[in-house]
Amino acid sequence: GSKNNNNNNNKILSNDLFSVNVLTLGGTNTDTASSIWEYNLFAEDVPFPDVIIHAYATNDMHVLSEVEAEKRGVTLEEMIMEVNQKFVRKVLTPYYQMSSSSSSETSCIHRPPLLLYYDDYIGNEQREILRTNAFSTASKVLSSYYGFGLMSYADAVNDIVYANTNENWLSPDGWPERQVHPGMGMHIVSTWVVAFNLLHLAGTFCSMNATATPTFNSGGNGVGSSNDNDSMNGSKRTNLKREYVPGNGLPHLKDRTRELNGEPQTVFNVLPPELNSTLTLDNISQRWKYDNNHSAAAHDYKNNNKCNTFDESPMPRSCMFSWIGGLERRFDKSKHLDQRLKSFLTSSDGWAASDDNNKLGYVAKAAGAKFELQFKNIKSTVRSLNFFVMKSYGEKWDGSRVKVEAFVGGTKDDGSIIEKGRHSIEITGFHDKNTSETYTAQLELGYDGSDAGAVVAGDTLTVQIELVGGSTFKITGMAFCNH
Repeated sequence: GSKNNNNNNNKILSNDLFSVNVLTLGGTNTDTASSIWEYNLFAEDVPFPDVIIHAYATNDMHVLSEVEAEKRGVTLEEMIMEVNQKFVRKVLTPYYQMSSSSSSETSCIHRPPLLLYYDDYIGNEQREILRTNAFSTASKVLSSYYGFGLMSYADAVNDIVYANTNENWLSPDGWPERQVHPGMGMHIVSTWVVAFNLLHLAGTFCSMNATATPTFNSGGNGVGSSNDNDSMNGSKRTNLKREYVPGNGLPHLKDRTRELNGEPQTVFNVLPPELNSTLTLDNISQRWKYDNNHSAAAHDYKNNNKCNTFDESPMPRSCMFSWIGGLERRFDKSKHLDQRLKSFLTSSDGWAASDDNNKLGYVAKAAGAKFELQFKNIKSTVRSLNFFVMKSYGEKWDGSRVKVEAFVGGTKDDGSIIEKGRHSIEITGFHDKNTSETYTAQLELGYDGSDAGAVVAGDTLTVQIELVGGSTFKITGMAFCNH
């Protein structure tokens, strides 16, 4: 019997049932992840993902978040909720796959991927137990509200850790000194936590009767068929209600034709309204209904083709120029960055590509260092310049600051360039924390939400970056995009 079972398993698993593309980037936080997802800064051959696991709990809880929250007049909990809700709403919004023959035509719409949050933070940036649960509280509220999965290493082990905070198998070594990264024990347990939750998810889904499988909509993180009009037992699946289904041995209701007054209605095809202090029981239904009736995404998702679940077409690009050190495959060495910049770099004095400490970036080597990028006869609109910068600490990074200036030029009939717009921003490269992490900064090219200062087809974009403070600076990524 054992041999036959193994043979059957081999028959099932011998074919490629799924492919795994694992992409991670250390030293970042949820705010950085939102930009990476929004502008699709993955390698060009990466297909639309089926599963996204968010594991930024520790970095979101760093003390810098507390300092930033104090500057903005909000609590750490409020700030964590804000950046994570932004990420969740971006990921769970249907993604438009543009036609390969036209940059303005939508060929299909992707369902949102399965979003899973992983909470591994048990301290010790904060000492107070209530404060160490800031991320946990926010993720649980968001998970319940938006309907995505939440896995928690912290919940699995916190009773053991609290019983002896000097242990170092499940909690960070060196406790109670500042250290937020646990060792081998945490990684082993994390593997089992994720494996158990995925097995539980698959087992639950597979045990559901086909008619009980929820339709897929932008307001939930369910799993459904690739066609909302699949025929099941002779009936259409559209507008399937959340109701009792006599499947898996459950009996039929005695009076199956009777309709109860006040029965639950179908959910809307858009995300529920954003959670904030103005959302109440008095207005949530009206807001959600309004969004459903006026949302282009809801209309398009209902009336356009859904992308084939098994299609591995690359995700659409929204940036005419981009790179992030270490995120793309085979893009982690200085020579890779030099090659990417080569066609656009018109001058560079005191800047050089560097992959020190396994973190690829473009680094200023001396005070006053300056370089220039120029893009001629641009083919698409550019409305924002996004920069990923490493912030670090110590005497070397003290006062680190760059000024970014962008010049938008139109081309006259005689081929000369006339300036249409000028934009600038300053970005700091240091912080009061003994870690080196990546943060984002954005320079908008439009004026008051319009395209008056943006780059349009045929324009020339010139970007100059100069070190105006300190003796070094590190840019770990750029993305010049259409929104």
